[in-house]
Amino acid sequence: MVLMLVVAMGVAIVPASPVKAASPGDVLINEFVSNPNPGESEWVELFNPTTSDIDLTGWYITVDGGALPLAPWLACSTTLPAQGILVFEPTGDWLPNSPTSCNITIFDGVPPGSTVIYNVAYGTGTSLQPPAQGTSAARFDPDTWQTGQSPTKGWYNDAGQPGKAPLLSTIDADLAGQGITSNIGELPNPSATPTGDAGLFFEKTGQGGFTLTTCLNLSNKATRDALENLGAMMEMAAASLKFDSDLATAMSALGAKLVMYGLDALGFTEMPDLIVKDDAGNVISPDDPNYPTITGKTYAGGAFTFSIDHFTQYEAVKAVAPPALPPKPRASATPPRPLNPAQLSVKYLKVSPQQTSAGQPVTITTNVVNTGDEAGNYYLALKINGQVEQSKTVSVGPQGTQPVKFTLTKAQPGTYTVDIGGQRGSFVVLGTGGTTGAPVNGGNIAIIIVGMLVLATVVLLMLRFRRPA
Repeated sequence: MVLMLVVAMGVAIVPASPVKAASPGDVLINEFVSNPNPGESEWVELFNPTTSDIDLTGWYITVDGGALPLAPWLACSTTLPAQGILVFEPTGDWLPNSPTSCNITIFDGVPPGSTVIYNVAYGTGTSLQPPAQGTSAARFDPDTWQTGQSPTKGWYNDAGQPGKAPLLSTIDADLAGQGITSNIGELPNPSATPTGDAGLFFEKTGQGGFTLTTCLNLSNKATRDALENLGAMMEMAAASLKFDSDLATAMSALGAKLVMYGLDALGFTEMPDLIVKDDAGNVISPDDPNYPTITGKTYAGGAFTFSIDHFTQYEAVKAVAPPALPPKPRASATPPRPLNPAQLSVKYLKVSPQQTSAGQPVTITTNVVNTGDEAGNYYLALKINGQVEQSKTVSVGPQGTQPVKFTLTKAQPGTYTVDIGGQRGSFVVLGTGGTTGAPVNGGNIAIIIVGMLVLATVVLLMLRFRRPA
């Protein structure tokens, strides 16, 4: 008996939009709450009207001269999607409730020496009156502000209007019509979904579903379009859950918790085993570098739940006890075979992406393999251009494999070589205009300088001690 859950997708749809340098007006203040209800926070919503993603790393916002960096107070990511939204939400009371005039200004660097991207003023002495408690001031095209609005934190102020983004309640109703239950219409900030078990979930009653355990920005248009059509892309039968391959292609991997229902009706009485397959239906060995990390398996009331670090095809099968072996004839006692000590080595190396922009994360994955009969520890050193940048010590059981992941960023454009235990690779960091440069090699520069000093000293000594003619 098999229950198949085919999940060839990772529901964090982030299309490849180039990250651009911003000009004035490329990032707008879209809405803000300066006088929240008790227990709630003040926030400023940012909107990207362009067709390219914009990285807000290093940007600042000022309120009448007082400056705050954006990055620490942006959930999910510092990348503002094309036509998308991020919410800037520091702690504390930082926006005045009823000023005469207060300027909120966005800078693309440290103020005041950087470029002003957008500014809005509110107060009793301005055309934009301070919003009352629990309401917001909101911007509508073309740059028209209205106060006293019902807040739409993390979503579009004109949602639901013809030609505009849909209301999340509308998406929720459409999914319900496709037989899918979700919490998409109840999110407090759709531009930063909750994490863990409280994350965004989709479920077909009595069949199966998944919960996204990492943060997701629903203002990304590709994400929104895919979720609206999720029902058509999830094919479910009595013993299977399958996602359309187009959806799989559009989505990048994210961790999630999966659940299969109704296994008791199929005769499962204990924790099922899992068979993992690739998109072509080929079984993936646990020793394969592409084998996912599977944790938190539970089985109760016919529901089989487990967490994964990326999506592929999973099949639940009944755990089968090995057949009983016939008794062996008695033989003289022989000494047991001595155990081989731990023999650990590094196998496989993957660099993703192999080409990126300055300041963007690069993930390097490898496996530590133990071919011995005893557990052991292994020290891993990540070398970039021959220099150790990160290290980890991992424990690997007998005949086991332990995946290891490193993440780093580089600000200097150029080609970087990667070496972990003799496994080698490389990646390229693009500069302005997509060009590359050579990373600075401090060791080579130091050697050249020392050589020049030695040569100069030798010349001076030769001139000093040379006999006159």
